[in-house]
Amino acid sequence: NVAGIDTGINLTSSGSMQIAAGVLKMRSRGTSDGTTSISGGATLEVAANNFDFLAGAIISGGGRFNVGDLGPTPGVYTVADCIGLSGPVTIRNATLNIGCGSTQTFQDLRIEHNLAVLSGSANMAVAANMQWQNGTILGSGAPTATFTLNGGANAIWPNSGTVGPRILESRDFLNMGSILINANNNATGLKNNSRLVNMVGANLTLDIGSGIATLFTSGVGTPELLNQGNLTVQTGGTWAITSRFTNSGSVNLTGPIQLYLQGAGTDIGSYSVDTTSQLYIDSPAGIRTIAGSGSISGNGALLLGNGGQLTVTAPTYTIRNTIIGAAANTQ
Repeated sequence: NVAGIDTGINLTSSGSMQIAAGVLKMRSRGTSDGTTSISGGATLEVAANNFDFLAGAIISGGGRFNVGDLGPTPGVYTVADCIGLSGPVTIRNATLNIGCGSTQTFQDLRIEHNLAVLSGSANMAVAANMQWQNGTILGSGAPTATFTLNGGANAIWPNSGTVGPRILESRDFLNMGSILINANNNATGLKNNSRLVNMVGANLTLDIGSGIATLFTSGVGTPELLNQGNLTVQTGGTWAITSRFTNSGSVNLTGPIQLYLQGAGTDIGSYSVDTTSQLYIDSPAGIRTIAGSGSISGNGALLLGNGGQLTVTAPTYTIRNTIIGAAANTQ
């Protein structure tokens, strides 16, 4: 069953609203400081307008909360306190602002549209599952503002039916769980000093099978990808990391695969390049150092070109093939 409140209606709610079954589609503007309960199997969908869940408003239950739809009109929705749902929260063509004073923890978060924006002053976390097709995760300033994928949680960043990048802006993304990126048509942009940190013990896997994927692109400030855990590039295709990249964990290339590092960085972690894989340092901005306990090894190939530079002061450099191109400043 589907019921709805249309766009021409202004809704003010200070009482209790319960969605026990079916779908309630709210296109109305207005405010609520009451209780909204969404039972398991039921859905509340808000879209195409502006609506504020004020301080004291409670959103709870085991059902679904859809913010935005696939229509032409984006909405803006503000939640002053934390969302207390155990069911999925899905953001499409809408902005969801969350301002609670504690960490907003989602059990299941899905960001599924080019116009989707998740923002607010709250730090945020995912406890179980996440899908991020495209859209923006926006903070109030990195590194203070954080988004954490908790230990044991799983995230997939897949290809999407709508073309557009994932944008992490003014917020650090701390991965303590496992992320699989298998999208080759939607790059992930890091903006305004945001960082993706693959924490110690966490897993970040790049796997597109074939094709070319630009993974992390730089925006304003000094955004960065930091690998402190396990970064695996596998199966096939070509990946390019154009942002600053620092590796203090392990990077494993299991091919046939090509990985281009086109930003600067100092590494004290390890690189392992198998027989069918190539690691490229291939950009004038690609000025890299492997130092301390860092290492590079394997039966694959390291290729320097297009002005890329590599300085090795680490004791272990046992990769089988090193190829240095003829472009100016390549060394």
